[in-house]
Amino acid sequence: AYTCALSDENDGTAELIVPVYGNVFSNVGASLNPRMKNRDHGTVSVPTRTLDSFNFTNIGFLKIDVEGFEKTVLRGAAGLIARERPVILVEMEEGHTGEPIEQSHAFMAQFDMDGFFVREGKLLPLSAFDPDRDHRQKVRQPGYVNNFIFKPR
Repeated sequence: AYTCALSDENDGTAELIVPVYGNVFSNVGASLNPRMKNRDHGTVSVPTRTLDSFNFTNIGFLKIDVEGFEKTVLRGAAGLIARERPVILVEMEEGHTGEPIEQSHAFMAQFDMDGFFVREGKLLPLSAFDPDRDHRQKVRQPGYVNNFIFKPR
């Protein structure tokens, strides 16, 4: 474990936004994403590093769930992704980023990967994903898709 937040810059600091539910702070939903300030929260100053700065090798899988800060983390991992070619499981939600889910998917194209998602227990290509049916109109309902798998070509 490392006491830092992943970002696209090293040796900086960021404000971790920690939501408050009732009178209790919760790590569920904590993020560096400034959009998360729209609810009751506290903040903690944290050091930042890129994933690339760790010089990890033999990486076969990355899981990213950072409440709308995905692109920033991925930019800081671009070298590792290019070198190690891991499978990436990433949570992406319009509600966290404020941009269409299609933009998040398009961002992944730079990594030369094929995208997939799971619907009804089946792994399907991203070409079968319908943003309205699978994401926008079912927010947090059965059938809602917010986890995507990207595999190197």
